Amino acid sequence: MKQLLERLIEKQIGAGIIAEEEAEVYRYGYMILFEWGLNLIIAGLIGILTGALQTTLIFLISVIPLRSFGGGYHASTPLRCAVISNAALVFVIGLSEWLWVLHLPSGVFFLCEVVLTGYYICHVPVDSAYKPLSNREKQVYAIYARVFYAVELMIMAILYATGREKAGITIMLVHLFVVFSLLSVRIQRKKQGYKEEKIHKLINR
Repeated sequence: MKQLLERLIEKQIGAGIIAEEEAEVYRYGYMILFEWGLNLIIAGLIGILTGALQTTLIFLISVIPLRSFGGGYHASTPLRCAVISNAALVFVIGLSEWLWVLHLPSGVFFLCEVVLTGYYICHVPVDSAYKPLSNREKQVYAIYARVFYAVELMIMAILYATGREKAGITIMLVHLFVVFSLLSVRIQRKKQGYKEEKIHKLINR
């Protein structure tokens, strides 16, 4: 993958399409484009094979803005990103079907969403080692992340009010996945901080 990108960029530089100092920007852009394209293709195939195209579409529309601005765990390679993202999609498809069959009271989903909303609103954005953010970026991203989340909450309310509870459950499960992604980064950082503190104490003995 990296070799193909390097060849493409070298050819574009040689042809005068891009300047050499712009290579890093284009390299990053192509990598993001490849990741999104790969994820969308795999997600489409999963939706077709499982007969859950509607759930897949809701998942993608819901998760993309929240992950883009809210942040959270970012995989180190495109392949790992594709595996994790689409494993989450399969999880959402399966769990949404299971919860729909159970016919749980709406109050259960409401309480779950209250907890998820509280955590998300209070902790976004969360950057990672693969996508660090400046203080200014964090402020801007936090606004967008909360606005998109609020929009999704309104859509959920409309879906429930119009008898489309299953679609509403899907959005709630997307929020569960997103919050878990945020939480995983914080847990990793705490573990890393604990290790560094332990090493520091050992050195200073």
